[in-house]
Amino acid sequence: MNNLPWIVAGPILRRTTENRVCVWLALSEQVNIQLKILDQNEDLLGISQASPSQLQKLGRHLYVALLEARPLEEVKIFPKDQLLYYQITEADEDKPSSHPFDLGDCRLPGCPFPSFYIPSRLTKIVHGSCRKPHGKALDDTGTEFHLDAFPEVDKTLEAHVDNLEQRPAILCLTGDQIYADDVPDSLLGPINELSQRLMESDQGVPGFEHPGFETGKRWEKLKKAKSGLSTCSGSNHLIGFGEFAAAYLVAFGNLVSLKPSRHDESVRAYLESSKAVRRALANIQVYTVFDDHEVSDDWNISGEWYNRVRFNRTGRRIVSNALAAYWAFQGWGNNPDHFDEEFKQVIREHLAEPHSDDKGELFDLMMWKHRHWSYTVPTSPPIIALDTRTQRYYDSSDSPARLMDRYSLDELRINWWRLKNQGVKGAPIFLSATPVFGFDPAEKGQSLLSGLRINPEMLDAEAWILNKKGYSAFLDTLLLRLGITHATFLSGDVHYSYVNKGTYRSGGKTLTGYQLTSSAMKNSPGSGKYLDWLRRAFGETEHHHGLRSLVHIPFYRKPWLQFTRNDAKYPVWNLTIRQVEDKSGYRCVTCIPNVAVIHINHLKVTKQELITPIPDIPPLVFNIEDSGQEGRETGHQNQVVSVNPNPAA
Repeated sequence: MNNLPWIVAGPILRRTTENRVCVWLALSEQVNIQLKILDQNEDLLGISQASPSQLQKLGRHLYVALLEARPLEEVKIFPKDQLLYYQITEADEDKPSSHPFDLGDCRLPGCPFPSFYIPSRLTKIVHGSCRKPHGKALDDTGTEFHLDAFPEVDKTLEAHVDNLEQRPAILCLTGDQIYADDVPDSLLGPINELSQRLMESDQGVPGFEHPGFETGKRWEKLKKAKSGLSTCSGSNHLIGFGEFAAAYLVAFGNLVSLKPSRHDESVRAYLESSKAVRRALANIQVYTVFDDHEVSDDWNISGEWYNRVRFNRTGRRIVSNALAAYWAFQGWGNNPDHFDEEFKQVIREHLAEPHSDDKGELFDLMMWKHRHWSYTVPTSPPIIALDTRTQRYYDSSDSPARLMDRYSLDELRINWWRLKNQGVKGAPIFLSATPVFGFDPAEKGQSLLSGLRINPEMLDAEAWILNKKGYSAFLDTLLLRLGITHATFLSGDVHYSYVNKGTYRSGGKTLTGYQLTSSAMKNSPGSGKYLDWLRRAFGETEHHHGLRSLVHIPFYRKPWLQFTRNDAKYPVWNLTIRQVEDKSGYRCVTCIPNVAVIHINHLKVTKQELITPIPDIPPLVFNIEDSGQEGRETGHQNQVVSVNPNPAA
């Protein structure tokens, strides 16, 4: 008897198009299940087919499933702009069911089953990031509230169940869904115990074989093993795959009865959000990107960090475990086509024989070298998720990294070509864990210290602008290679929220972009009350320039080119970033916990609305000025593209 509920996490609605609906869930035992898609009359529209690859055994009592329902032959495609439902049933309906498939607590009011819709054009999406169990929730004066912003997604869905113009279609989680390197004392015991129930052993890593759940002792052991990790909060760092999995179950799951060993109000608020979080994830398409804390703080921050951890067996395996858990609980559902059977088999075989050196070596290699964590969503406007963690390039071992190397930029070009062939409309929406147009007071200080060769790990130095070569390579790829002149960037990471307008000029062309940042759901910084003062002190507009990285510039020309601003004649770029004030004139930047609702009108992003759980604080609304993102039926190729009669899913 494993004493675990049959469904330990989920269902979570994942990649959804007119050709395919994916629903993810984690089970404590193996059961043949199928996904059914229904219309409002509860007539069958589509069904998943039995396949060995849809259910992956990752532990003695951990099975992860991604069910993919395709339209019935007579239906051809799933209808758009209509409320749809889904059911999960046993595959063999003639066999008496020994497990209930009651998803009643996942239903929104008035719906017989979990519900969703496929929009022909996006009108509203939600995004958020950085939800730490013991993270603070502060208002802009520094007053603490023991609240979690994630349930605001559930409240928004409940308020607009049938009104599809107002109901968000997509939730984008832009990083730090778990804090693997920063586990509170009160949760380490429950997480380790749950891990042992899932895996049926206290699985460790080479050099740290039996983590146990003695609080506060792990960092010393990791240093003794020379793991290379560099977090400042690693006393309870997650170690084995089972612990990473358990942390996701706590974040996403049905384990509402989980009791921390010592209660504190902040962790209690996190756990009490479970029912609302579960219902929200079941009723909206969910897309995610990873950031550092899903693995460890400073993950791949510099070449020195990468080499130090990569060539230590303890650190290497911890990162591999984290990436495998990210795949199982997040990455798989973003785009199932990016993970073939060999990828899954390597993970399964290592977890089945964790002490096999050969299987472990292949596991590490597969996790560290996989290049398909990025993906696109063929909506109108299209969504493009960037991998800014595993595809970095290091100009030197101790300098800030380029967040995307040349190969990932080429992959971005291929993905854009595919989106064009799928007939999407509108200027693209990019998901980037790190803001593309950042908060100037914070980045100026980092830039100054980076110029003095201060270790990036000490500065948390991984803003886009800190490596100008990589920054211009990315923006030049959008503007000069892809012809994108308008874009929106959704980000988290920084633990404060704002909207910035960026105007990038290069090669005689201009890219206008809006940075919409929502952070954190539950991890406000203590310094948040000083953010608006810093913004006023440094001014609301900042200017940057540099040499273009996509052209060859002879060394003898570089010095004087630094002084010119004429990008139409010379290989230089110029960037102006202006902060956008909320409509009440209250402030430009805030640390209040929030989720952001993005409003889209006629393919144009028109505003970001920050919704907070703190009582008596109304939503902060940032209106987006005329940005040329209308997506008119004529004009730039990034706004309208040819229609493929058989778009891929």
